[in-house]
Amino acid sequence: QKTVHALGDLLYRRSEGNPQIVLEVLAQLQATGALEVEEDGLTLTREVGLFEVPSKVVQLIHFKLANLDEELRETLETAAILGHEFQASTVAKMLEERRIKLLKRLALLERKYRLLRSSGKDSFRFATRQISEVLYQGISPDLRSEYHSLAADTMLEDYEDETPPAAVAFQVVRHLIAGERADEVAPLAEAASRHAVGHYHATYVAAFLERVAKAIQDADPAIRFDVCRRQWDNYGALGRRQDQVAILEKAYELAEEAGDAGRQARAICLQGVTDWGTGNHDDAYAKAERALALARESGSRKWEANALHTMGAVVRHWGDFETCAVHWREALAIRREIGDRHGEGRSLASLGYVMPELGESEGAMEAKEEALAIFRELGDLRGECAMLNNLGNMLFDERRIEEATERFQQAIRIAQRLGSLIAEGHPTCNLGRAYATLGYEMPARECLERALTIFRQARAQNGVVD
Repeated sequence: QKTVHALGDLLYRRSEGNPQIVLEVLAQLQATGALEVEEDGLTLTREVGLFEVPSKVVQLIHFKLANLDEELRETLETAAILGHEFQASTVAKMLEERRIKLLKRLALLERKYRLLRSSGKDSFRFATRQISEVLYQGISPDLRSEYHSLAADTMLEDYEDETPPAAVAFQVVRHLIAGERADEVAPLAEAASRHAVGHYHATYVAAFLERVAKAIQDADPAIRFDVCRRQWDNYGALGRRQDQVAILEKAYELAEEAGDAGRQARAICLQGVTDWGTGNHDDAYAKAERALALARESGSRKWEANALHTMGAVVRHWGDFETCAVHWREALAIRREIGDRHGEGRSLASLGYVMPELGESEGAMEAKEEALAIFRELGDLRGECAMLNNLGNMLFDERRIEEATERFQQAIRIAQRLGSLIAEGHPTCNLGRAYATLGYEMPARECLERALTIFRQARAQNGVVD
């Protein structure tokens, strides 16, 4: 399990399922001292650069690229700046040429040279990630910086004075940082960070958020606070509890510096969530109560709801289901009132979990299905993962074991895609229970042992105790 979390995403991105490239990557990591063998698995001794590609693979790609003329090579290099997948219209704008002319060249690179693949109406992707990485490495640092700067400006053209969507903000911030324009990152930092946490692997997100935090180190404390909050969320997915505690201390200092009682409420509320996750339930409730008072004082309705949600989670753990439901229903009403769709999904999911304890089993499944629909509508993979696990539990309780098994497996796949330890641990444990019920002893034991390892690695006391 340790090996999977240390190397899984890295090997997938480098090899895309090709076993020969997997072996080449492992050999290169060992040769450069980046990979260390320990008793419980393999681990990385340093951060591996995004564009480190095995030498044999590089030689093969250079052989393919040698047959291209200058125009085709420039097209591919411009696309490589955008990433493994790119929009043809963006490349056309960067090259200042008609889109139809560019599409003909891209079609040639796809059909004749097999370096690209069409992936949609305006989308293309490189045949392998290694091709885009080798091309990127071949661009001089100064030119690379100019390309990134141009990409950022090109993406912002369509929005003028408007705020771009979070997905666009993420890409623009990535290019601004690489284009050495860190002083322009601040207005887009929160949206970019939010998108990264919800859509990318946690190990990649951790490095991205650290770059964002460095880029905005002189920005308004309120903006820096918002990025700290996303770092807290991502550190939790990686099981980095000490980093969570440290980043919340910094967040609270920034909230005080900004003189913002609402953000102070957020920081204290998140401290309570962290305490809850490590089994410190008394401290969690006390901090949630303090956060609730601050939120009401500052008029921060969203964080009033979040504090109520944390209080509900704690009293549910204490076995007081009625008070739990009161807190969660109040939070749901606030979230609907202010149009917080994500929060609404969380409240519905939680209520669906406690309703059977109150004799409201018929409405529980409906609440959970509604929550799942909201998370899918928002493209929130973390919420979808948690909801699939919850639905699986409910199906399990209804003795619909095979349907429950399918939900748990779906949740595990999403969690592994996101690199979230906690999100993977719970459905893995539940899948073990389902296998045991079906009489599959060995798979059941493997799942339960894997879940225990995950919880210990994530220092999730609730998971270990459960």
